[in-house]
Amino acid sequence: MITNDFINSGSSFHMFICPQANLAVQEARLAVAMSDLNTAQAQLDDKNRELAAVMAMYDAAMAEKQVIILAFLLHLDGFITF
Repeated sequence: MITNDFINSGSSFHMFICPQANLAVQEARLAVAMSDLNTAQAQLDDKNRELAAVMAMYDAAMAEKQVIILAFLLHLDGFITF
């Protein structure tokens, strides 16, 4: 039989839960925490995929910028004489 006992310790009451009830409570808390963790992990995975796509766009833009700068410098080189 599962019973909960209340003890008065001065100005506050403390509840003592039998080990089986405490285990059930802790398992329920763990289940909620694991669900929250799984939700957060799924959100993180989505954001990492978004970040990877944006980083690929950034890398492509930087490569294009380097090509443009190199072409511009090579074009200027034809006009500069020392």
